[in-house]
Amino acid sequence: DFALDLTQWTGTNNITNMHGAFEDSDFDTINLVSWDISNVTTLEYTFKNCGSLQVIFGIETLEAPVCTTLRETFRNCVMLNFNNGNFGANFSSAGSLTNLDYTFENVGTATLGPFPNVSNWDVSNVTSLNSVFENMTVSSNPNFASWILSGITAGTALTDFIKSTSGIQTLDVSTFNFPNTVTSLDEFAANSDVKTIDFGVG
Repeated sequence: DFALDLTQWTGTNNITNMHGAFEDSDFDTINLVSWDISNVTTLEYTFKNCGSLQVIFGIETLEAPVCTTLRETFRNCVMLNFNNGNFGANFSSAGSLTNLDYTFENVGTATLGPFPNVSNWDVSNVTSLNSVFENMTVSSNPNFASWILSGITAGTALTDFIKSTSGIQTLDVSTFNFPNTVTSLDEFAANSDVKTIDFGVG
């Protein structure tokens, strides 16, 4: 087992780029308590392929108001679950996000934990969400309470949205208000455990 403790780092508010920062690493926990990522513009690939990662300490206080992409940030973190820490209410509430492709793909497939807390994320400017939650294993339904997908530009932006995900029984996407630019829901929830989908009236 290998724990990475970065709590003594100072000046983390000066960091603007975390592209692939810990990609392919083997630590099982990382401690980011006291970190300030408020000026980070990209978290693309930050924890991608961290197959031993189980816990991110301090995740509940991280706020990324100017981050534009979470593309593949946690992709293939098969041991990661959110029992011991989940996103706080202000992680991404400023509307800066534009890309969520593959953000959580394959997360938790070797363990079991609650769905990541994305309820307060402002995704109004996100243009693509391909495979964002594909093939996850979770113990709770997602909460998309504030998700409005008004920024989608690509017709296929929701391909494989929760494809093959286990543990989701009810999918409420009634707030999404799918824009006319969406032309395809190709394998949107294919092979998943979902029994009920609420698309709302929009």
